Amino acid sequence: MAAATLWLTRMSAADKIGQMTQLDISMVLADGCPLRIDDAKLRRQLRVHRLGSLLNSPFSGTDPRCGSSGWNASEWRASVEHVQAAAADEGLPPLIYGIDSVHGASYCRGATLLPQQLGLAASFDESLAAASGWLTGKDSRAAATPWMFAPILGVATHPLWPRVYETFGEDPLLVARMGAAVVEGMQRRGGEGEIPARAAACMKHFVGYSAPRNGHDREGAWLSRRELEQTYLPPFQAAVDAGVQSAMESYQEVNGEPVVGSAALLQGLLRERLGFEGLLVTDWHEVGNLHDFHRVARSPEEAVLLAIGGSSSLDMSMVPTDESFSPPRQLTRSHCDGNDHSASDAALAHEAARATVTLLKNAPPCEAEGGAAVGVEECDAYLGEGGGGCGWTERWRCPPTDPGQGDVAADDGTTGPAADSLGRLSGGWTAHWQGTLADDEIRGSRPGAATPTLLEALRAVDGWEVDHLPGCSLPGTAFAVRSSCAQTNSSAELIAAAAAADVVVACLGEDPHTEKPGDLDDLSLDAGQIDLVRVLASAGKPIALVLVTGRPRLLHGVEALPQVNAVLQSFLPGPHGGAALADALVGRFEPSGRLPISHAVTQQCDGSRTCLSYSRLQYGPLLLSSGALPRTGAVNASVAVSNPSSLALNHTVLLFAAADFRRVVPEAQQLKAFRRVLLPAGSSVEVSFTLRADDFRYWGLEERWVVESGDVSLWCDPLLRPKGPLAALGAVTRRRASEGGGMAAARARLYVEGDCRGAGCGAEGWWERDASGERYEIGKYIAHVPGPSPAGVIATTFLAGWLVGLICAGGVWACARRGQASGRGLGEVGKGGGGSSSSLVNTSWSTTLTQRGGEFGSQACMLGAGFKQSHSIGSSMGSAMDAAFRRTCSSGIALGALAQSGSGASLSSVAEYGRPASISGLRTESNLNNRGDDHEAELHCPPELRIDEDKCL
Repeated sequence: MAAATLWLTRMSAADKIGQMTQLDISMVLADGCPLRIDDAKLRRQLRVHRLGSLLNSPFSGTDPRCGSSGWNASEWRASVEHVQAAAADEGLPPLIYGIDSVHGASYCRGATLLPQQLGLAASFDESLAAASGWLTGKDSRAAATPWMFAPILGVATHPLWPRVYETFGEDPLLVARMGAAVVEGMQRRGGEGEIPARAAACMKHFVGYSAPRNGHDREGAWLSRRELEQTYLPPFQAAVDAGVQSAMESYQEVNGEPVVGSAALLQGLLRERLGFEGLLVTDWHEVGNLHDFHRVARSPEEAVLLAIGGSSSLDMSMVPTDESFSPPRQLTRSHCDGNDHSASDAALAHEAARATVTLLKNAPPCEAEGGAAVGVEECDAYLGEGGGGCGWTERWRCPPTDPGQGDVAADDGTTGPAADSLGRLSGGWTAHWQGTLADDEIRGSRPGAATPTLLEALRAVDGWEVDHLPGCSLPGTAFAVRSSCAQTNSSAELIAAAAAADVVVACLGEDPHTEKPGDLDDLSLDAGQIDLVRVLASAGKPIALVLVTGRPRLLHGVEALPQVNAVLQSFLPGPHGGAALADALVGRFEPSGRLPISHAVTQQCDGSRTCLSYSRLQYGPLLLSSGALPRTGAVNASVAVSNPSSLALNHTVLLFAAADFRRVVPEAQQLKAFRRVLLPAGSSVEVSFTLRADDFRYWGLEERWVVESGDVSLWCDPLLRPKGPLAALGAVTRRRASEGGGMAAARARLYVEGDCRGAGCGAEGWWERDASGERYEIGKYIAHVPGPSPAGVIATTFLAGWLVGLICAGGVWACARRGQASGRGLGEVGKGGGGSSSSLVNTSWSTTLTQRGGEFGSQACMLGAGFKQSHSIGSSMGSAMDAAFRRTCSSGIALGALAQSGSGASLSSVAEYGRPASISGLRTESNLNNRGDDHEAELHCPPELRIDEDKCL
């Protein structure tokens, strides 16, 4: 901060405005090839506009440029060092360089690419998320671009949205915990000699961007306060608690107000409520969008005033390709050797890709003599007690006890548009904004064996003979995600190839995309791919469907065909996904992913099978340390999970809950906790969770957080949701038709002691605690507060009624006189004809002029006030810019390209979110602590109820 203060003393207002400006790198690039920084263009921006930040990759468009798909780490460093040296020459602090590194350093050629966030979320593994964040930060530091526009913390509540794959799914708890882990990993300090030593995460997009009304990108969101508090804010609060250093606001409007210009959202909510003190940047051209797109500002100049003078707490405007924001009239060297995609980095990426693989269907494979299918019990006996139920792969092989042994010969027919494509495994933001289908751009200089496609990985399996027919072809161009897969092989060719194979692997997917080019109106997978599966099924051979999509797509029943024995979903696992999927298909590892978002193909279960892996898992009873959860205490919930198979398994235990009754309609099921555990072969592990009363809170009708006393049901798997009579199982009457049975013991009942009691939970049901911890009911004390006497109420009512009657009588009398005058006037009209008519018109015009004159006078008055307010806005803009620059400058100095930022100014005029109104002088400050820490409310006692210094009546 001292360095930032020193810079401030040296800089003019124009300097500060320039430091709040972020331009695309294209603004300072030289024309032609090779791509390089144009020193003259750069120095003009620095000297004239005092530029503070650059962003993006020169290769972010849809095609390679100058024969290259991107700069490697050394080339990036050289370019950024050129920029920083020029800034120093011009007397400016180091520029902050920001870039979209959403699944690894995806714009740096040669960097390790990871699964997209939705795929990573399927792991439910916070340590893996933190390691992925660390790897992204390491590679970004090596390229001297340590400000990463990630993680994405939107909660994906609309499956059509084209950026679903960029999120951690639809559950606020999962998004919050995975997002916080990525932030901590990204910002972990680098190794000895690394300059910059730290990288900065940027949580985005604040807030509600993931909830478009029609599923299209940038469509506005309509969010109730309860939705905002319970669903969309917890991930951002978790990131703030994790120390995130920057944030990006979102493109869209919330309830009709553009986020970029909202003081209530960006100052009152983000800064004051959530306590965010870092740097806040707009998304692409959002200040300009106030005029161009949202149409709430009448000019670009007014847009700047609205965004900055409106106290929205912005620190930087991503302009990014013009000079509309920066003109004053509108008010270190790296020693990293680079990211060489080391063996340890590749191993981490491969582990992350494996964790994305989710088994959605695993039909019993066994056949009796003559080919008739047998039931689950006979199948288990066939496989041997505890032998594992390896699922559909048993038709030609079971996963061996030793992965290095037991391979048997098999013929495989592989098809589908995603079977031989790294680009379709990786999705958008890979080398280019809309991704790439050129595998060489993804592999860089690495050999193909390091990152094989699914087809290449299956062909590398010993003893396998793999034939490949594409079946159909997707367009392979940006902005074409709605196109259908065009048939490339005849039905006869496909049926003949499938009939000759032991098994068919159909890898279905979609072209890479993001943002508006990825908009869809229908979640159905295109007809071409659906028809391909139906044609293959007519050959009668077992089929494994492999889905590599960015959204949960509808398959229109092909997943239920009897020939489709298995369905595996991997939400864009990245270039290491081909090897991971092949490993799962041949049984080298057990799929362990859990769905982070609702899917049309529900994970299916037969008997005691979980169908989450090839082997069988067993759950014991769900045990509670107590049947009652006190308001300020905790209860421990534990369950034993056994792995009777001969293979080690990774498994995520999920703990769900639902309230029997609640003042606000309770959720049918709500994830309360999760833990990923390693289960060695033949072992049993006890998994425990600590539950607190705040884990069961909700945003109540009184516009505050509520923990309501009552009974809740707990269970350890979505297939175990309580069923049956409400009185017996307590609670959940909204059930999916696909619910399974089994493991009924892994359920429990718990009584939660809350802040209020009964179904009402109104003002008279609120509990408070005094200094000794004793509870008392607020409603009881409200009755003791002195109020007006009954006689006073009667007298006041009589007086009000008399006045109203008098006014009404006067109105009737005036109305009667006007009626009499109108009657005479009409008589004159009848006599005089046109003259009277002219008189009426003139009277009407005179009245209109009088009214408009009054309006013009009011407007003139408002205009004068506006000029006065304009002066005030100018002053407030100066203060806002000063506070913003302190954050920006502090960030630039401490990181060399970005670091910790200072705190922003607080505006008392902005509504404070989450603070309940005073109830007879008693007020409890709200607590938004998503990790469930204990919290005792502070007592505010009115004088008339005070007994002594620390006790209330």
